Amino acid sequence: MRSGHWVGLGIIAVGLLAAASAALPQDHAELLPEDPAKATVVAACTACHDATEITTRRMSPDRWDQIVSKMIDLGAEVGDKERPQIAAYLGKYFAPKPVEAPAPAPVATNAPAP
Repeated sequence: MRSGHWVGLGIIAVGLLAAASAALPQDHAELLPEDPAKATVVAACTACHDATEITTRRMSPDRWDQIVSKMIDLGAEVGDKERPQIAAYLGKYFAPKPVEAPAPAPVATNAPAP
């Protein structure tokens, strides 16, 4: 086979792989909780990140606010109206989970058995 054929086959293979990967859900947006601000978060955040970048992290609302500011500084296309919506959504659903208090220990009694 001539080298031109290999190039052609390579181009076809790349095209098929691209088409197959485009058909797969890449952003995992279904993992994000339903909320009026979800569409804004998906549009702003999953343009560059898979949603698992959000769902696998737990940060305080203040820290999420800092992260949103940092992403905007790095080029995220977020308007002034959307910025607080995104930060509030992330802070609401992806804050650290509260630590449950341990169950109280049973009280020992020295009463004789009946």
